[in-house]
Amino acid sequence: KNIFRNIIKLSNYKKIVFPTHPRIKKLAKQNLKNKNIMLIEPKGYFEFGSLLNNSFAVITDSGGVQKESFFFEKNCFVLRNETEWVELIKKNVNLMISPDKKDFFKKIINHKFSKKTDNFFPFGNGKSSRRIVKEIFKDLNNKKYS
Repeated sequence: KNIFRNIIKLSNYKKIVFPTHPRIKKLAKQNLKNKNIMLIEPKGYFEFGSLLNNSFAVITDSGGVQKESFFFEKNCFVLRNETEWVELIKKNVNLMISPDKKDFFKKIINHKFSKKTDNFFPFGNGKSSRRIVKEIFKDLNNKKYS
């Protein structure tokens, strides 16, 4: 109920698109009745990526979405008490908020994230596929086939 209460308060500042997990769909429909909150069905990878890319920010408890938001250069508020992506928290590109905090929506509204920098590559520089293909061709050229 605390999370729903904060989402409603946040919707006074921003429109919210909420891909609703089937386990909480009924509860969300009952508690999130607001014209600025759009409950939608869960989306596939590409559709979700499009939503993420076109968002202002992300609020999630998902480990994968935390990392995806970084790749899309979106601010991410992590509703958990711990995370596996501590490097994103330490660099202030994600903010962890306890879901039990009474008025966490204020942190979301007021928080200033660090600018994403070109020299922060905690997950590599995005050029691994080029290196892999180069190594495959090098290996193929070194083999003698009969």
